[in-house]
Amino acid sequence: MILKDQISDKDIERSLWLINNKKKIIKIIILILIFFCVILYAISTFGFIKFFTTKDINLNNFSTINFSQNKKTPNNLTVGDKQLIDRGNGKYDIAITINNPNEFWGATEIKYSLIIDGIEQTEDKTFIMPQETKKIAKLGINSETRIKNIDIIFKNIIWKKIKANEIQNFKKQSFEVKDLALNINPEDRSIRNWAEFSVKNISPYNFKNTKFIVFLYVGSQIVAINEIGQNYFKSEETRKLQTSWYYILPSYATAEIQTEVNLIDKNNYFLEN
Repeated sequence: MILKDQISDKDIERSLWLINNKKKIIKIIILILIFFCVILYAISTFGFIKFFTTKDINLNNFSTINFSQNKKTPNNLTVGDKQLIDRGNGKYDIAITINNPNEFWGATEIKYSLIIDGIEQTEDKTFIMPQETKKIAKLGINSETRIKNIDIIFKNIIWKKIKANEIQNFKKQSFEVKDLALNINPEDRSIRNWAEFSVKNISPYNFKNTKFIVFLYVGSQIVAINEIGQNYFKSEETRKLQTSWYYILPSYATAEIQTEVNLIDKNNYFLEN
């Protein structure tokens, strides 16, 4: 019988050679793959070392890169400056700075208590926006002895995660403060001192509750605080506000106004009739 495709002697020799050298061929392939893996590992290690030894990039900068965007739980609030204001006659005001380090988490409600000379005070509440730094103010604290130590503890925090495409709405300025004027009479205790200014709601929203806290400074030290609450503040509306103090203040004090409006709370918005 004649085969159409006859196998040549060379084909037989190649097949026999492959069979006899199969193990050697596999070993060579494995060695080649190992060699390439070592090369890739060396290149990766070199690049990693170079990344951390470059002048403009160090471990401190690397630690500030935001890896928390998709975190399921927010980082804790941090506490900064704590200031005590002695108003005289056994009355004190307190201002404590808190910071929310989270880019995509805001707190719709923060329940907290102040600790004054080791004694926990009544519970209060506030809120904070993503990446916001704000001052918590407590006014008119009575104490028969001079207060020496103040602190704060957070009892409960209700967090809300903000979508990445919405976060810019929570970072925009909602109110514009203009025409700030201070009227301070340090020589006469009986004459009131006051601050007046105009506030415009430059956001597209109407807010049920807003608060404006006026801080008077001498350098970095707060010397006076007052709060002005405002209800049903409409978009594009302008209001003239005023607050007073009835104790001696330095005429060279400067003012800072902190706006508080809870943008996360949906119940804080209203539609105009």
